[in-house]
Amino acid sequence: MKKRNLLSGFALAAIMTLGITGVAHYGTARAEPSEHSQIQTIAESTTGNLVIPEGVTATYDASKGPLRVQGRLENHGTLQITGAVKQAQIETSELQNSGIIVSAVQNLTLKNSTDGAFALDLKAGQIKSPGSLGFISKGDIKLSGGDLASERVSFTSDKKVLVHANRIDGKIVVAGEISTIGVNAGNLNVERNDTAADPLYYNFSGDVSAPGFTGGTGGFRQDLSLFSFLFD
Repeated sequence: MKKRNLLSGFALAAIMTLGITGVAHYGTARAEPSEHSQIQTIAESTTGNLVIPEGVTATYDASKGPLRVQGRLENHGTLQITGAVKQAQIETSELQNSGIIVSAVQNLTLKNSTDGAFALDLKAGQIKSPGSLGFISKGDIKLSGGDLASERVSFTSDKKVLVHANRIDGKIVVAGEISTIGVNAGNLNVERNDTAADPLYYNFSGDVSAPGFTGGTGGFRQDLSLFSFLFD
């Protein structure tokens, strides 16, 4: 494992304040609560933005196929993914999540519906999936905030993977040109990394582990920079 200067690693970590760029959309669909129920069913396709307000529980049946939101998916309530299938997929150009996205389906993938950067502003929100939770984009993946929980959490991009989450509970798998991944809390467990350039992983409170790294073999083909920062 290549050792790096700590100051250099901290400087790279400091640039993880990610800018969420605006995207032009046409119209907004709101999952509003009805007079009799706070639970709403989402259609499989939305031409503009989809907004789930605070206090609303929206459900989507993944057996219908991918949930396609051509604009921004904005969740302030609860989005439940159900269905008698093993794989669920959400396609959107941008995600803002201050609520909870929870999948009863074993594997959940969030896919960028454009060729540009995939902006994922998770704020203090949560995304949970029992088996795997994946993020896929042809452009950069730019994820900030939030708690991610799954047995395996993967990031796949044709370009950069830039992640600064609150915490990631699960084995991390990364593929892209270059990656910088860090968390504020919990432990960071890197299972596999496949990037053209050396990746950086950091944790501001817990441990960073890469049990698959065995000097350039196993699940890694590059040198790693691993940093754990503890503050009083």
